[in-house]
Amino acid sequence: MLDIILICVSLPLDIIPKYKRLEKNGAWMETTYLAIGEAMELKVDNPLVSTFVEGAGGKNSVITILPTASDYGKEIGPLYKDIFSETSADVEFFLIDKRSDTENPKLLDRMRNTTGIFFTGGNQLRITSLLGGSLLMKEINRARNRGVFIAGTSAGASAMTTTMIAGGKSDIMYKGNIELSPGLGFLDGAIIDSHFIKRGRMTRLLNLVCLNPGVLGLGLSEDTGILFKNSDPVLTVMGSRQLVVVDGRAISHTNIAQIEEKKPFSVTDVRVHVLGAYYRYNMETHEISIPDFDPTKNIPPPVDEISDLPYRPMKKLEKSNW
Repeated sequence: MLDIILICVSLPLDIIPKYKRLEKNGAWMETTYLAIGEAMELKVDNPLVSTFVEGAGGKNSVITILPTASDYGKEIGPLYKDIFSETSADVEFFLIDKRSDTENPKLLDRMRNTTGIFFTGGNQLRITSLLGGSLLMKEINRARNRGVFIAGTSAGASAMTTTMIAGGKSDIMYKGNIELSPGLGFLDGAIIDSHFIKRGRMTRLLNLVCLNPGVLGLGLSEDTGILFKNSDPVLTVMGSRQLVVVDGRAISHTNIAQIEEKKPFSVTDVRVHVLGAYYRYNMETHEISIPDFDPTKNIPPPVDEISDLPYRPMKKLEKSNW
């Protein structure tokens, strides 16, 4: 039986949790994460953009963009640098196309003073295979220990979990239609899938919760994110679309362990929530905080032409012929 709650809401900036800041540069005292489902509209008044920059320290922030996941880092990096630079005085991007790039002294030195790290979209395996065990990853973890704001979109969001989806089909519901791999370990007990609604990826998270009903599936729509901290089990939804939570704890039956690979699996009693901005989900108690007002009034119409960033970047943004 499939229980579905359908809600579509938007998030004004003032809903964002207020954390204590460091006096020196305004960065978050405790490391905060923002996982985005891709197609973030690149405008300074987009809550996803403003939350990241303000969380990293606003005008005094030191933001480092890592377009590691993308094959088009030279084109993607400047897009994010331009938009973040409108409200931050110090923004740089660094290309990492081979393992030796993670030993760049300039990058390592900058990471020691960085207050905001942004991972772009692309292929999450590029992030983990290039950064895993590197000097750069050690500096990123040191930054997490001292307090930094880390955001990632699409592949950058998917890579945040301890185990991540590395690939898979969404047009079939067979055993083995998803590939799993070790992630960066920023979020335990869940797996994030991006482009979730536009690319119809419910089949992938249903497969996931069959494999381990104790792991939450988090499907992020385009221009939508979740804000979280390691010390707080609450996920806060942000953006213009929805978070889909696939909860398998109440599964009463699945045959996925008995059937052969590439065979259709069955599952009963999966619980699904579709949560818009202002909604909060507690990963420990599984309680949902519902807003007591209607925040959908300010939601703009969907903008289809940005839904595939960075796979088909907007020509009106990058002004070039790809």
